[in-house]
Amino acid sequence: MGYDDRLNDIRNRNDSDCKNTASKIFDNKKAQLTAILLIAFVILATASVYFMLRGFRVEKLESEIEFISSVSGEAKPIALFVGECIKGSSVPALKLLGLQGGSISDSGKKVDSEYGKLTYGFNGKNTLATLEQMRQEIAIYMNSAIENCADFTRFEQQGYAIEKSAVNTQVELSKDKITFNVEYPLKIAKGSFTQDIKDFRQEVKVGLYDIVGYANAVIEKIAKDPYHIDFTFLATLPYNISVIPLGENNFAYFIVDEKLRLENQAYKFVFAAKHLENKAPRFNVNASYMLVEEQKFFLKLEASDPENDELSFKDDTAMFDITSENIGGNYYGVIDVTPQIPGMYNVTITLEDSFGNDFRRKVKFVVKEKAGTQ
Repeated sequence: MGYDDRLNDIRNRNDSDCKNTASKIFDNKKAQLTAILLIAFVILATASVYFMLRGFRVEKLESEIEFISSVSGEAKPIALFVGECIKGSSVPALKLLGLQGGSISDSGKKVDSEYGKLTYGFNGKNTLATLEQMRQEIAIYMNSAIENCADFTRFEQQGYAIEKSAVNTQVELSKDKITFNVEYPLKIAKGSFTQDIKDFRQEVKVGLYDIVGYANAVIEKIAKDPYHIDFTFLATLPYNISVIPLGENNFAYFIVDEKLRLENQAYKFVFAAKHLENKAPRFNVNASYMLVEEQKFFLKLEASDPENDELSFKDDTAMFDITSENIGGNYYGVIDVTPQIPGMYNVTITLEDSFGNDFRRKVKFVVKEKAGTQ
């Protein structure tokens, strides 16, 4: 019996009872009606939010995954499921590619670090993968990941019959996005309904194209001067770039893109570079020299450096001041002095290259009094 029927029944009771109780009953029923309406409103609001969110999720996915061919109602849940697999595979592929320096597979020489296995971008030469190689690696990863994800068991339990063929992903790299063109032929049947679907497309906003370009610019700098990290140059690039030592002259270069973010996280591209150790220069000198007061003394030291860096001599005693000479790319240290004060002098001679590496030797100069002065 509905609320109106019950209310009419109450009103049809004998007049004397109605006169005494009608107002109380009416008040009680008003309260009940308010409670019923409130509960109904909560249920309706909850259902509305649920379907709104469900609809938003589907609409959001459809805006991210484009179904190239028309998909009808019965096939749409399966198409959306495949779209989820594409989206769920593309983001990990791009993250892994970035964190491994352009390589998803285990191919190529890598260096172990606390950040994972990093691919060499420079190891005596530019070894960074090309954009074409990266595109191929992403495609291979996507093919495998989508096939592993697309388990149609739950749809088959609902009465669907699904025939699937191999996944074929084509990857397009452009300046500010990556486009995944996925060909996944599916024959879908349920009862009298049949439909074939095949083509899907997803676009992901990420600046991999430019990042790889700047990574190559950094590597070109390293190739020109593998003994040195040019932080001045790195500061001019439009990314946050950090260089972290890994040991044995290996360094990790982190290129971080804060603008084109992936799932609201800064996109990171990391590669390893093996710099060369700049070795200190050398020179030969005797441990001691005998000089005579007021007699000219001349000493010329020849320097050598494995990397042919610019070199300079210096010492710590003005009396035996040493000067540097560059003759045709060969460096010499020259002491040309006429001592005036007899005695023994301990002098440290230092040879330094342009990277701050130095080589030092202590030399004893003994100045004797000239003959006939005693």
